[in-house]
Amino acid sequence: MTQMKTAADELDDGLEYSFDDIVHEASEEVIDDNEKTIGDKEKENKRVENDKKTTKKRRRKNGKLELKKKQKVDQEKNMKKNICKENEEIICEYLNKKISQDNKNEELSTLELSEKFFNKRTFHSTSEFAEPLARNLDNYSQFIDKYAKREKLVVVLAASNIRCCDIVRSIKSLRNSRPLKLLSKNKLKNDVASLNSIVQSQNNKQEAKKDKERLVLIATPTRFVNVLKQISDREHRLKFSTVVIDGSYLDPKSRSIFDLSVNLELFKELSVINEEVVYYLY
Repeated sequence: MTQMKTAADELDDGLEYSFDDIVHEASEEVIDDNEKTIGDKEKENKRVENDKKTTKKRRRKNGKLELKKKQKVDQEKNMKKNICKENEEIICEYLNKKISQDNKNEELSTLELSEKFFNKRTFHSTSEFAEPLARNLDNYSQFIDKYAKREKLVVVLAASNIRCCDIVRSIKSLRNSRPLKLLSKNKLKNDVASLNSIVQSQNNKQEAKKDKERLVLIATPTRFVNVLKQISDREHRLKFSTVVIDGSYLDPKSRSIFDLSVNLELFKELSVINEEVVYYLY
């Protein structure tokens, strides 16, 4: 057994074996793998860093866009609240621009579009009613007294039934005045009857002289025009010329009475029905 083992160990097959070379080659492979791993990590770190930079740039860009958007919204909101303080020409330009930008009017010709536009003579500037008298519910009575002091009938048009009710409550202190609401929750025939009664009183000279109260009609544009059209006697129409538009009020969604195209159409229609109408923006 000992002889066989020795013979095997001393086997001379003419080949030279070098274990050092094998170990060296294996170590080079390990180094190459390590170098590849380090290179991959550097690339990954650069990619992550670039992604972070890109994200920061995107956030800055989005932040600027959001800021511009907010500034635009604030600017439009301020314009809506302050348009009532401008002169007649600026008011007309503002409203006519809204009309021309309305999608419903995009296919109209220049001539057809011009027929929808307002004339500056339809408006009366209320810029004198300035600060510190803010255009809120508290100062409604003062505004009506200033611009409709001698009028027997004043029409106030507001965006909603709720706003109409708020205005009615706010003018309770208005001296020698009686408010009358024309709201969609009322039966149309009842509102028509009320308006017909007013027309009859206006046409009765004796009653007109006796009645020293100023009547303030508060309604939405739609309701007022609908009731006005229902008056049976065309020869004895409702006599009025002073119309206050609740223009500076913005609802919870920052919409004014002028943001609804139907209201602009009704204001125009009303000025055609009664050419003596003059609008005072509150």
